[in-house]
Parts: sequence; C-alpha cells; structure tokens
Amino acid sequence: MTFHLEEQKIVRASCATAFEVVKDVQHYDQFIPWCQKSVVIEETGAGMIADLTIGFGPLQETYRSKVTFTPPTEIAVSALPGGPLKFLTTTWCFQGMGDDQDDAPRTQITLSLEGSFTSKLLEMTLKGVFAKSTAEILRAFQHKIEQP
Repeated sequence: MTFHLEEQKIVRASCATAFEVVKDVQHYDQFIPWCQKSVVIEETGAGMIADLTIGFGPLQETYRSKVTFTPPTEIAVSALPGGPLKFLTTTWCFQGMGDDQDDAPRTQITLSLEGSFTSKLLEMTLKGVFAKSTAEILRAFQHKIEQP
C-alpha cells in the first residue's frame, strides 16, 4: 500500500540558504530526529548517492538514496532498491515568499514523501511514525536553517 505525506513550513531565510541546509546530507545525523548515521557515498555537481540509518526504538534500518539537485528550488530523493521500502520518493521544494516586516527573507519549504514498505509488519509499525516524523523533521530543518 502506498502512502503520501506532505508538510509545509515558512522559514526566515532565503531559498538558497534553505536549499544548502537540506543539501548538506552528511550532517543530518547531527540534528534530525531518528537519524543515527548519514554518509555521502558519491557526490557530483548535480547530486549524490547517500546512506541514511534511521532508528525507531529497537528498529534500525539503513537505506541508500539517489539525490538530485535543482538549485535553489528543488531537491529530489529516490531510495534505491533494498532496505525497508519498496520505494520512497522525497521532494523538497523551496519557494521565496518575499521579506517579512523586519526585511528578513522568507521561504516556504514543502516536504513531500511517497512510498511503500516491503512488508505489512513494517507498514503497520512505521506508517504512523512516518506521519509524525515528517512534521518533526521539518521542524528540525527549520531550526537548523534559522540558526544565527
């Protein structure tokens, strides 16, 4: 069964700043909830291959993704075959919203996930966690992006 989740948040930063924070996969394990390890395997100008190890309680899974950059408006992530997911597509979209009353730039970030688990047990265990974690992950990115 396929799931689709989407969250949006407006951050006080330019599209380019928000884009660069999301692009910095190698540091995800330092600020994203449940990300236990993040490793960039291969990097090119247009994207990268990266491994993320995610842990929820006693469950821990590593999955490899192909990440494609369209600066500064989009980052597309596709989980490669293997791991706990039949497929997972994650899209980050960055849209400038102009400046706020303090002349600080604002950007709307949209995080969309679509995927399917390899087993019914994983689906039953993790589907609700994915829904809750999407909002928490976006909050973690907001905090990181807005840090002075």
